[in-house]
Amino acid sequence: MQRRLLPLLLVLAVLFGAFLVRVPQLVGYFTGQQGFIMAVDEARELIRNRYVEAVDDEKLLTGAISGMAESLKDPYTSYIPPSKMTDFSKDLLGQFVGIGATVRKSGPHVLIATPLPASPALRAGLQPGDRVASIDGASLAELTIDQCIDKLKGVPGTDVKLSILRGGSEADSFATAEKLELTLQRAELSVSPVRGFRWLAASNKWDHLIDPAARIAYLRIEQFSGSASTDFAAALEDLRRLLDPSGNDPAWLRGIILDLRDNPGGLLDDAIKLCDMLMDSGVIVSTRSRVDAEASKKVGRRGESVSATTGQLAPKAELIVLINGRSASASEVVSGALSEQTPPRGTIIGTRSFGKGLVQATEPMTTGGILKLTEQFYFLPSGRLIQRKDDSVTWGVDPAPGFFVPMTDEQEVALLRARDVLEAVWPAGASRPPLPPEQEALVSEARLSDPEWIRTKLQDQQLAAAVAALQGKVATGTFTLPPGGDASPLATTKRVQAAERAALERSRERLSRELDRVELRLLALDGAEPADDTGTTPPAPDAPAAPK
Repeated sequence: MQRRLLPLLLVLAVLFGAFLVRVPQLVGYFTGQQGFIMAVDEARELIRNRYVEAVDDEKLLTGAISGMAESLKDPYTSYIPPSKMTDFSKDLLGQFVGIGATVRKSGPHVLIATPLPASPALRAGLQPGDRVASIDGASLAELTIDQCIDKLKGVPGTDVKLSILRGGSEADSFATAEKLELTLQRAELSVSPVRGFRWLAASNKWDHLIDPAARIAYLRIEQFSGSASTDFAAALEDLRRLLDPSGNDPAWLRGIILDLRDNPGGLLDDAIKLCDMLMDSGVIVSTRSRVDAEASKKVGRRGESVSATTGQLAPKAELIVLINGRSASASEVVSGALSEQTPPRGTIIGTRSFGKGLVQATEPMTTGGILKLTEQFYFLPSGRLIQRKDDSVTWGVDPAPGFFVPMTDEQEVALLRARDVLEAVWPAGASRPPLPPEQEALVSEARLSDPEWIRTKLQDQQLAAAVAALQGKVATGTFTLPPGGDASPLATTKRVQAAERAALERSRERLSRELDRVELRLLALDGAEPADDTGTTPPAPDAPAAPK
């Protein structure tokens, strides 16, 4: 009896399997997407069953979703598979596991640019300028900086052993350097994105009071990672306790320089909170999608306009916002909102911002990954679209009339080097080693309230313009224009557009030179000896054959 049932059971099993394979097609049929789902499923089955090598289903799934995202030609819409979820979330929120130090590769070593505040690196006594020769006994000479960073990361609470070279020089191959063996415990770190203009080792905090006499503060936000608004408010509260301990002076702070240069954006909600802290009323930002309000209830998020609520921090303080061509997304929302109020809450100094005005939603998927999907555009209070398109003439945020202040590549490099010195985080009580004369002058002088010193020593033309402008406003009630500044809106617009044109022409010139090099290489290959049938170039006639 059982033998007679066996063929029937086998037939039923085959039919059931065929049914399961076709479930996606059946679902697609009843939802009106049968052609699309059938084609994707058919391709998957062909690859799984007939490709020359075994394939991983997860790779196929990731490739399929990523391919759909890439077909949109939108660099900001992407699929994050489950294996990348942890890193994506931590990058977005400014969280990571490691020793807590900014590092870069320097020859065979990893250079500690600076430990981070409240980090295992700082507690262990690591200093700016230390060189890591090995990690857990492994040499770093042949590794890339990303591979070195991967070795420093790990599980919270686990140990990592570092061999450190302190002092010495490249000239003597660091033979005279002090050699230290340190064991650090990895920790989960949440780094504050709010910085001052220098680190105060004695008090273990950032110095934000750039001009004590004029009561002007400086706060730089590196990214809107979720805590930028609360950290900004905390920094202002520290300043208030310093300048107005009794809490009775409404003008306790006269000016704020908010530095958003090189800020790539981050979380929109964090940016909106910061604007609300600095504004008493008015539109902060509006967003619009391609679907109408009724359809938005079913697909994506509804376009909306967000306005500030009453109450603001330091209402008597004049506000200047620094931006450049790498200020993007949420930083453009902040600078645009503050500058487009009536009257303006903030004055913009620098150059035109990047032009990334896209709202991304992160939608969880049944795969365990997420789809980062562009849903809407950002619009400034004036209605200006932030997003830069190929045919755009205007985008992003422009500096205020008279305050277009460009910087050369050389000046920006000099500024970054100066920041390495001024912002270096030193362990409390550590003795700073001698610095090269020009760097020693930065530390010993540090005349950050002197615009001319900032302009010549830091080579930061934009910060110099901001300090001078605020000092003029505090002293006379009128912003002081930078050298060569023209307060005509038309003149500023022309300078902005001329700078954009010059940048595009430089890009075209670089591409043209690269195409010329490609042509020369092709011509050289055309004149070379042809390869034989094996695909290898034969030796010259008078050369002996290579040994087999």
